[in-house]
Amino acid sequence: MFYNIKMEKTMTNETTETVNETETVLNVSGETVSWPTLKEVEKEHFFETLKRVKGSKVQAAKLLGISLPSVYIKLKKFQKQTVNTVNQENTAL
Repeated sequence: MFYNIKMEKTMTNETTETVNETETVLNVSGETVSWPTLKEVEKEHFFETLKRVKGSKVQAAKLLGISLPSVYIKLKKFQKQTVNTVNQENTAL
């Protein structure tokens, strides 16, 4: 309970602005910091794991502590997000 109260107080002293779905800019005491979202951290960890096991989905599933079908679901989801991000960037140009 005390921890939650402290967090609420801390959050009132900070300014947070969401730049896009994968990045948040946090302004604390005049210092601006770009901070990845939890979704972006998960995506980076997922692909780093696949890279370390040389693409083996079975080994990645074991390391990540998820089922093999979950690996395929996340792979499809993250690849779709990447394509959408690239398309948005190309449209903005």
